[in-house]
Amino acid sequence: MMMKTGETVVLPFPIAYIPIKKLALINFEKAPDKEYTGLELQYLSGETFGSGYRVIAWRIDGYVDVYDEFTLTKPDPKSFQVARRGLKEYCQVVIQKVIFEQGKLSFKFTDKRGRRISVFIEEHTSRKTKEISLLAPVGSSSENPVYLPLIYLTAFDFLRKKGTKAEVKIAGKKMKLDSFPFPSPKDWQWRFYTRWAMDSFIIEFAEEKEAVLKEWSLNPSGKVVDGSFTYHFHEKKLTEISFHEEHSLHVQFQGGIPDLRMMQPGTAAQGVFSIIAGDGMGKIEGTYSVERYEETAELELIPDRGWVPEPKALLTKILFHRKSMFCSWPKSYRYRQTVHLPTLFSKSSWERIT
Repeated sequence: MMMKTGETVVLPFPIAYIPIKKLALINFEKAPDKEYTGLELQYLSGETFGSGYRVIAWRIDGYVDVYDEFTLTKPDPKSFQVARRGLKEYCQVVIQKVIFEQGKLSFKFTDKRGRRISVFIEEHTSRKTKEISLLAPVGSSSENPVYLPLIYLTAFDFLRKKGTKAEVKIAGKKMKLDSFPFPSPKDWQWRFYTRWAMDSFIIEFAEEKEAVLKEWSLNPSGKVVDGSFTYHFHEKKLTEISFHEEHSLHVQFQGGIPDLRMMQPGTAAQGVFSIIAGDGMGKIEGTYSVERYEETAELELIPDRGWVPEPKALLTKILFHRKSMFCSWPKSYRYRQTVHLPTLFSKSSWERIT
């Protein structure tokens, strides 16, 4: 059905793309530093973010410290709320000697206490390894989430032990890397828990906020284009949100979310929604509902069916079973939004539920 040019709709919740192109996580939680249990190197490159490296230092107390290169734009602290207890300290530093390649990782910087931190890791093996694609379970540890973190990792693998040179130092002390937490080899090779993804894309889905919803004009084919996201409407119902950059993502709403302004008081709508990622990374499924009262409308999203993966290898079939943390963590998230219709003022929030 073609829409009339000039018809307007409201987009009920925001969705954002975070251009973290690749990342590596180095764990030494079993024999931690006096402050840190692990380090995460990220490479970001985007128009509003700048291009450069970021180190997330995972703290013993559950918070994170973030160290950015000066070429990166200072982030909103709320974006780190999904990282356990959230951001503690933020610093801009010089990150030196960076090498981030398949099988080789190196960087150095000085932390907030003046301690020199250095990482050098290099695999020396000709044996083959099969990379994994997955939805990272970062959201499983968040105490106060402000969005649903969709962190998709492709070209993901664990560091091999045999023939690997690994030296991680904090203030001269050599850290012992954690071993792979499962008592079995991957691809017949023993592993550290250190892991990296040479390709990734991250979506912040439905960030909680207080704001006035914007009214958008539909184009003749019934769509609204906002940056990398296209919102698809049928009879003024939101049926799909699609994302296309280096990767693709489709958020589909069975039956469509009605235009909140057009609903009659006392009416409601509900259905199933799916978040489908490309590259064989499966989907998240859940339910949505909308209720219209006299002057307000309330929207609820619960991804209560969790992540449904597409495992191909034996290890991923073992790791990604239906009741695993990888698959079940989205089930504990619930999004609620209230819109005052005369003003379109919206207030939304996420919570963890049991």
